[in-house]
Amino acid sequence: MAAGVNIAMLPEEHAEFWEYVATTGDIWACALADNPLERQYEPAPAAEFVKRFTKRIERYDAVGVYLGAPQAVLKPAIYYAEETVGGTKVRRPHLNHPASQLLRYDYGIINRDNVMNRTTTSFHSTYLDGKTFMRHPDEFLKWGRKVTAWLRRRIAGKVPVHRANYEIPASALVIEAVKKGLKVV
Repeated sequence: MAAGVNIAMLPEEHAEFWEYVATTGDIWACALADNPLERQYEPAPAAEFVKRFTKRIERYDAVGVYLGAPQAVLKPAIYYAEETVGGTKVRRPHLNHPASQLLRYDYGIINRDNVMNRTTTSFHSTYLDGKTFMRHPDEFLKWGRKVTAWLRRRIAGKVPVHRANYEIPASALVIEAVKKGLKVV
């Protein structure tokens, strides 16, 4: 079972998030799309990691990281998927988010068209191990709920989603920015 939150937050609001995360313990980060066995971006304490690698790990106008205790970041659960590369089938390792004690954190960057992706977080309380559902430790679940609750407290209202017919929660700064032309997806 997954838990999380979607919220529109301006890029400059994330500095406060990293400061908060640092108060919750020794929390590290790794890149969302990185190979967990041959890291291109060396995991580090969350704020340091983001400061060092944001520009290099940005994809599709968003930055995605996994957050957790150092051991969870350095040695996450892994699964292998078969992929075709240049006509050859290979098995590649991928981080198994549900089975890892990690919180996924994605946040948007404002692109040249004044469009920004929303910020999302998610973590799993249970995962499938063979045919058995396993529950993550209470300590991890408590931390995940605490971080998610901090983000929920930033919600000041809702903004329309660009080219859609629904709204999403947003921070006060985003609500003001949308009034001035920012679009959120």
